[in-house]
Amino acid sequence: MSWSGPRKGRFYRFEALADGEGIVLRGEHDDVALRWSFSKMRPDSFPWRNEQSRDGGNTSTFVQWMNVTRR
Repeated sequence: MSWSGPRKGRFYRFEALADGEGIVLRGEHDDVALRWSFSKMRPDSFPWRNEQSRDGGNTSTFVQWMNVTRR
């Protein structure tokens, strides 16, 4: 999976993995391990969690949480 952020010129590549009843996207950018988690998915909404690690994934830092609503 890929993600593009044109405003800041960012481009991330991810590997998508099943995680229980959710999905985890794992990638790396500038030596930072990225983990985006999607869980508790419903037809109209799902939470999205963004974490980063600067030590190869041994410890993670919470960056962002969004409750996404589908239209």
